[in-house]
Amino acid sequence: MVNRIAITLAAAALLAAPAASFGNAPVRRVASAAPSSTRLNAYKIGTRTEGLMINNRRVVDSLAKSIDGMEDVDMSDVDLLRFAMVHPEDEKLAVEALQNAIKWRKTTGKHIVESAKAAVEEATA
Repeated sequence: MVNRIAITLAAAALLAAPAASFGNAPVRRVASAAPSSTRLNAYKIGTRTEGLMINNRRVVDSLAKSIDGMEDVDMSDVDLLRFAMVHPEDEKLAVEALQNAIKWRKTTGKHIVESAKAAVEEATA
């Protein structure tokens, strides 16, 4: 049980990025959720990933192209989809948000990312 919790927390930390990395994306507060939670306005919870990928393919491809050749950046299409969903109509803002998240993970958030990776490795060993 403890291992599952550690894996979940570590995975969440790896995927987490500062809210500022999403640029000017609006943050909508939900009364029933914790004050720090955010939701994307564009899609309902439970939307199928395949459909989201089809609808956002152009932006995801642009994001993939922007990180092509960068060292120590390993992001799947689903990782990139997170940024595409925040800025589905503006590739430049999506790329800027992605670059900000990468910068955060390599500087300010480096300790968090490394700790999360170590926790996942320890929990899955």
